[in-house]
Amino acid sequence: MLLPICNHMRRPVDPAERKRRKRIYNRQKQQIYRQNTLDEIRALQALVPELETQLHALLQQRPPSTCLPWRDVALALHDGTETSHADNAELIVKKSTNRALLSAMVTWVATQRGLAAIPQCSTPSWRHVTLLAALDARKLGVDWITQHVLHNTDRILAQYRLPDSADVPGALHLEGIQNECMQYTIVDQKTYTASLTAHAAFVRAKLSGWLHGNLVGHRDALDLLDATLVHDVDPRLLYIHSQSVAQGSSYYMLFRECHVSESRVVFVGQNIHDDEALPMQALTCNRTFWVVLDRRDDGRVTQRMVLQRSQHFTKNGFVSLDEEAQLWGCDLRSCTTDDQKAARFQRDLTALQTKMHRSAWGHPVQLIASP
Repeated sequence: MLLPICNHMRRPVDPAERKRRKRIYNRQKQQIYRQNTLDEIRALQALVPELETQLHALLQQRPPSTCLPWRDVALALHDGTETSHADNAELIVKKSTNRALLSAMVTWVATQRGLAAIPQCSTPSWRHVTLLAALDARKLGVDWITQHVLHNTDRILAQYRLPDSADVPGALHLEGIQNECMQYTIVDQKTYTASLTAHAAFVRAKLSGWLHGNLVGHRDALDLLDATLVHDVDPRLLYIHSQSVAQGSSYYMLFRECHVSESRVVFVGQNIHDDEALPMQALTCNRTFWVVLDRRDDGRVTQRMVLQRSQHFTKNGFVSLDEEAQLWGCDLRSCTTDDQKAARFQRDLTALQTKMHRSAWGHPVQLIASP
């Protein structure tokens, strides 16, 4: 079935009219575009003051730049490299020095250069009473030796039964006389009404006089050894060439004042049997001492002392009883037996040590002959 033909067909537009309409459309479109652009520019321009204000505020808050010019960076790196090279060279030298020191100390620890006690001797032998010549090893030696004596303070006080309080009459213990390897030990304990500081100064002066021989003569000053070296270890440490009461005998003596705590000061001493840097002593003996000062609750000071010395010896061993007695000014020629010699020497030595101890400290001593 055929549809009816529409009577309202679109009439064709005149080409000229079409062009005119298109021009109008494009013109309006450009006007709208320009207007939008102008509106956007005005809006952005309106934001400029606000953004500038924000930028200024941010610039005020931001820290200044820490960046350096490359030239400064290069110079700093160069200086750092030079410093690293210098440090490396120093470490190489220190490594070599420490290796040499380690080798020396291993030898020092392993070597027995002090005089060993004879088998039947009841008194102890001595180890590590030697000083090496090398400076670093020497410093370690003087420090270790005196620290070792200090470490044994409480042991030696207990050994000779010196309590924390109460006075103990002075006593002279004489050990090993029958075996001719004697050790003399003076022990004494007294309480003083003085401050710890004042009494430490008193003891310091007494020990100085005792060590440099003013018990038997008058010397103006201590004969100090290696003063700078020992001061570097501890300003309260001295190394002294000490003269003996016994004729012809002298010592290289380490003397140290140790402030252990606010209530304890300990003076310790140990003589050196063999010092590589000093002439060998032809005749000497072992000397070790402790003088312990403890402040009591009532403010007074308890002084406990243990002063030890051995029979004299040379590089060949201990001298005989007759020679030992002669060194102390005791003549045993009238004695016909060893027992008589021992008894005479005990008597004369007690008298001499009593006189010396009273002169030095004001206290007599009483002989106690150990079994």
